[in-house]
Amino acid sequence: MCFHDLHNARGAGFNGPDPISFPDIAAWCVLNGTRLKTWELSAIRALDNRLIYGQRVTATDGKASLFADLKRMAMKNKRRQGKLTNG
Repeated sequence: MCFHDLHNARGAGFNGPDPISFPDIAAWCVLNGTRLKTWELSAIRALDNRLIYGQRVTATDGKASLFADLKRMAMKNKRRQGKLTNG
């Protein structure tokens, strides 16, 4: 929901859409009474970078897909919290 809201509210310039800034994310958090986890912030930035800079990759080119990246971030966060013991 956060990324969707931020994406829809972003500005645009001559070079296309502006990246979502940290102040934009902080303002969204304040307005919604939400505190993002580190992995959620990383996921928002990764989504935004791929959208803005065209870093779209597929599993066929040997790189992880966006969903695999997000899953990896979530798994890393769970391990960090001690909720997951196996990789």
